[in-house]
Amino acid sequence: MITVDTYVNERECEFKGEKYIVRDNGAVMRLSKKNYRKRKLDNKWTFGVGDKTTGYLKFSSIPIHRIIATAFLGSPKDSNYVVDHINTNRQDNTPGNLRWVTRFENVFLNPITRRNLEMLTGLTIDEIIQNPKILENYKVSKNIAWMRKVSSEESRNCYQNLLNWALNSKIEPSKKRGIIGEWVYQTRYLPPEEDTLEHGKVDTIYPGCPSCNEDKSLENYQRRLQPGTTFLETSITKYVVVESTIFDGKLIVRSRDVNEQALKPWFVSFVTLENGRFQHELVKSCFVEEGSKEFFDIMQDKPWESNHSLDYGC
Repeated sequence: MITVDTYVNERECEFKGEKYIVRDNGAVMRLSKKNYRKRKLDNKWTFGVGDKTTGYLKFSSIPIHRIIATAFLGSPKDSNYVVDHINTNRQDNTPGNLRWVTRFENVFLNPITRRNLEMLTGLTIDEIIQNPKILENYKVSKNIAWMRKVSSEESRNCYQNLLNWALNSKIEPSKKRGIIGEWVYQTRYLPPEEDTLEHGKVDTIYPGCPSCNEDKSLENYQRRLQPGTTFLETSITKYVVVESTIFDGKLIVRSRDVNEQALKPWFVSFVTLENGRFQHELVKSCFVEEGSKEFFDIMQDKPWESNHSLDYGC
């Protein structure tokens, strides 16, 4: 169970004339004002209260994710920017799940949101962009029951599971898993004969992954991941290895999309070996190579000496 005291980092910020202390688990405390009467919510840690209609967590009447984004990502450039919940769980306010985007980017640059819109309308995202008003003719599902506060691991699982679905158009929720529920927060364990990221017969594979009759060790897997070899392949594209290393029981891989037009072509992933099966997990997809280098170092607990990259706050 996640509590307000389950955290690593704290930040202070000012938001709309109020001072807050914010934790990286999504908890917020508003500081009382000097020479003013203490208010009911002052000096108390809270995750906020869920809005029964939208699913967002609020502090008083303020969407709490805006306070957290301000504390960890800085203030937005202007009032046109909104906070995007990257894994679409509106109650996951861990800083790594938040980013400032324009309203257009909020709808069209998140692959999970794009896929939802395509399934809702039956149109491609390009067709929707050409005539965005068409969305007014559709009623968007208000399924928010699955949204809740999460741990860092659950946050990563949620993003990875929904991203896998979004990037593999053959998978339809109604056929595979029904509506979104608790499964989305779990690490998906695979049948013995499958050592891929996807659950079931889908088109995502790891060509370098050792098979059942080969040496199943992270060291053997890494030997297969020479720079330029394919790490991840789907029916849409493939990612080739840039570099890899083993640290703290994880095989960490930095790779790039062969499609030069990809929005976020740089991936940092890690592989673990659990009960004789390789488990693959995406840590970060990045806009720029410098961002992938930064997260590759972060995964090894190395200090980052340069300025933070664009991807650090996304």
